[in-house]
Amino acid sequence: GDVYKRQGTLLDGTEVIIKLVRPNIVEKIRREMKDLLEITKYLCEQHQLAERLKLTQIVRDQELIMLQETDMLSESQNQINLRANFPNSNLLNVPRVYTKFTRPNLIVMEYADGVPIGNVVKLRERGVDFKILAEKGVNTFFKQVFEDNFFHADMHSGNILVDTANPEDPKPVGIDINNVEIVKSKIHRATVTDTCLDYEGSVSIDKRLLEASNIVPYEKVHILNVTNGLYFADRVVENHAVIDWCARHNIDKKNV
Repeated sequence: GDVYKRQGTLLDGTEVIIKLVRPNIVEKIRREMKDLLEITKYLCEQHQLAERLKLTQIVRDQELIMLQETDMLSESQNQINLRANFPNSNLLNVPRVYTKFTRPNLIVMEYADGVPIGNVVKLRERGVDFKILAEKGVNTFFKQVFEDNFFHADMHSGNILVDTANPEDPKPVGIDINNVEIVKSKIHRATVTDTCLDYEGSVSIDKRLLEASNIVPYEKVHILNVTNGLYFADRVVENHAVIDWCARHNIDKKNV
C-alpha cells in the first residue's frame, strides 16, 4: 500500500484515524512505472496484440492513479465533498476530515468503526439485515451518480465498512476516497417510451423487473437517467444489459 493507517486521539479525546503516505513512495512509483513503461513500449513494437491492447496507455493511467492516491490534500477534499452530499444521511456515513491537521502527505479523519462489507460471516453473526444493506448500497450509488454527479469510484469491499450498531438498520461507511469521478450532464439524451428506456435494436429493460427488485422504483430510475442524460451512444446495449441483469438478480434476496 501507499500509506500507513493508525488510530490516534486528539488532545480533546476525539478518536481519529491518521493516514500517512509512506516515505519515498512517490519516487519509487515514478521509477518503477518508468521501467514498466519501457517494457510495454518494447512489447507494443514487437507484438500487434500489445499495441491493440494499448498497454502503454494503461501503464500511464495506472501511474497517474497511483500518484493520485498519495495526494492527501486531494483525498481530503474528495471526502469533504462526498460527506457534504450526505448530510445527516441514513444511506451513507462519510467520516469527517480534520483539515487543521491535514497535509499533502497526511490526512486526519474521524474514527469510523465498522465491519468490512466483504466479511459476510461477521455481518451474519451480528444479525445484519442484508436486504436493507443492499437497498442502501444501490440507492447510495444512484444518488451519487444520478443526483450529485459526483461519486466514489473505488467502492470495493475494502473501502466500505458497515456500521452494525443497529443491525436491523445497518449503515454503510465510505472510506479511502482518493478516486472519484464527476459525471457531466448532457452526455447523451435517450429516446424514451412510456414503458421502458429503449433504443432500436438494443436490449429492452422490463419495467416489471425493476419494480420487482425493490431497490429503486422504476419511475425514479427512468426520470434520473433521462434528466441527467447519462447514456453513452457507443455503450447502449451493454448498459441496458447490465441494468437488466442487476434487476433479474435482485428480485430474490432471501438467500443473501
